[in-house]
Amino acid sequence: MTHNLTSTQARNASITDQVIYNEIDTITRAIVTAGLAGNLSTTVDDGTTMTESTPTITVTSVGASAFVANHTIVIAGETVTLGDAATDGTGIEQAIADINNAAIAGLVASQQGTEIVLTYAPPKATWSLTLAEGTGTALADLGFTSEVTAAITPESVAYYNMWIGQNADRKKSYEYTQVIQHFQSLGYSILAKQHTGNAQLTFKWEVYW
Repeated sequence: MTHNLTSTQARNASITDQVIYNEIDTITRAIVTAGLAGNLSTTVDDGTTMTESTPTITVTSVGASAFVANHTIVIAGETVTLGDAATDGTGIEQAIADINNAAIAGLVASQQGTEIVLTYAPPKATWSLTLAEGTGTALADLGFTSEVTAAITPESVAYYNMWIGQNADRKKSYEYTQVIQHFQSLGYSILAKQHTGNAQLTFKWEVYW
């Protein structure tokens, strides 16, 4: 038995339709929001497979135990004092409350069994989370080590490398082109531009009408 598959059919079978759909859907929603606000352009620089610029970092403690009151830890450059009130406890529940009360942008502390989980959406300027001891040994007591945890490189970097010609990825190039052609067919001007607000390498969409 022979199978005759045209190049178009092969291409359609190889693409990830969901990537294209989600990209178009997110950009379309941004256009609607901007249009309702009376604007004639919009930018999408995060939140899609092709533009993700704030990947999430998760760090889980190991062997968390009680800390000494008023000891400090440093998270993403911010100093957090643990158990600084006379009525505060010194267990992981108190540590979680103190970390969350510090209101570090993008950071949420939660409990997983007997351990602490730090979930961090880093700012666009960096894709890492730095933990360090402050005064005392609270960081070690909570089961963390002084270290820098880098985010897993998102797929958006691969799309950027395709876009600048560093990597010849036909599949990603096709998906990228399909997004542009979709909006151009509707009368929009759409451009991919380097996301200069990001220390990493991603691009952003700019749409005009």
